This record gives sequence, structure tokens and C-alpha cells, in this order.
Amino acid sequence: MSAANVPGTLQVNAETVRYSICTSKLRVKPGDVAVHGEAVVCVTPRENSKSSMYYVLQFLKEDLPKVVVQGIPEVSRAVIHIDEQSGKEKFKLLVEGDNLWAVMATHGVKGTQTTSNNTYEVTSPLHPQPIPSSVS
Repeated sequence: MSAANVPGTLQVNAETVRYSICTSKLRVKPGDVAVHGEAVVCVTPRENSKSSMYYVLQFLKEDLPKVVVQGIPEVSRAVIHIDEQSGKEKFKLLVEGDNLWAVMATHGVKGTQTTSNNTYEVTSPLHPQPIPSSVS
């Protein structure tokens, strides 16, 4: 089964990346972000009265990778693992980062079968949801 057939597949393309950059806190104008083809997004830096071109480039180099295109901001990486040991394909979502509760609330994730190695998030009294049955 290909990733395109996985329920809840993220729909990310160059236009969604452009939109995320323009609506982020980077203060980049839509005219400064151009899409060239299916996978190329060009950001044109603009020198302003407060910063030279060098500092604008350094700012973009530092903060562009931090723009969240889609998903949960506290999650740094997610991998869909296909487990075929039982003879039937079973998908597991492996997440690196924080915000267990937002991951559990994601469409398609079975919160009752969710495990975590972050004891603080699992036992946090700030969340009214029930604690998952197992902590790995």
C-alpha cells in the first residue's frame, strides 16, 4: 500500500509551503515568495531600514526551517510504520516530540491504544482526558 492510500495523508505541495511561509511570523510578503515547479519555493530577501541584507539572510536561514507547514508545532518528526507481522497490514504512527494529547486527538489515531515514554505528559493533571493504559 502506498503512502497516498494511507487515511489522513498530509496534502503538502509547493503552494501550501508558500502559504505557510507568508502567514508565518517571518514578515515575508506574498510577492517575495515564488513557486517554481512542483518542489521549488524561492524566497527573495528584502533589505529594510532596520537590517542589512546580511542580517535579513541570516534571519531567514535561521527561521525558515522553523515554519510549520502542516501538523502539530511541538512534533519534530513523525513516521508511519507498516507492521506486517500478523499477516495483516497495520499502521503505526511513531512521533518524536511533545504534545501527546494533540497527537491522540489527530484524526485516525486510536487514543486508547496510544503509548508514550514521556511520563510527565501521561500523568499531567492539566489534561482532563483519561490516562492511556500503558506507558512504554
